[in-house]
Amino acid sequence: MDIKMIKKVVSESTGIKLDDKELNSKRISENVEARTMYFSLAREFTPMSLAEIGKSIKPKKDHATVLYSIRKAKDAIRFDKIFRNKLDDLRSRIEFIRAQMENSEIDFLTALNKLERMELKNKQLIERNTELIKQIDTLNGKIKRQNKYLTENGYSINRSIFKED
Repeated sequence: MDIKMIKKVVSESTGIKLDDKELNSKRISENVEARTMYFSLAREFTPMSLAEIGKSIKPKKDHATVLYSIRKAKDAIRFDKIFRNKLDDLRSRIEFIRAQMENSEIDFLTALNKLERMELKNKQLIERNTELIKQIDTLNGKIKRQNKYLTENGYSINRSIFKED
């Protein structure tokens, strides 16, 4: 996998431009986190040395900074669920793009666009599913109220027809 592709995925996902010299000179936590994830993924998906990985962003970082970030990421994975989820999400995006490029012989941007379309569709399906669950809950509530009313007024209810919690 190409380091530029990893940088683009991390940058687009986090909103942090890893080639912005002014922004990356600061120790803003979001920037540090994005660099940490980038260094970890670059180490995992490329055969590059720590020094080469450090030189791939602006301002350039030395091998010790990259190594420290990778170790910091390993610790954060164990203790910080949010960081672990973000890193896992980036990893799965990179793996998807790599698989698409290898298996379908498509270029990086096409694979990235395909991933973004799939993620958008998934988000829409999750939202629709949430709406349907709310509707089911509302209907179940109405059925329970109706059954209670009927029972209180002396009617017998065949409960095998209705699903009760």
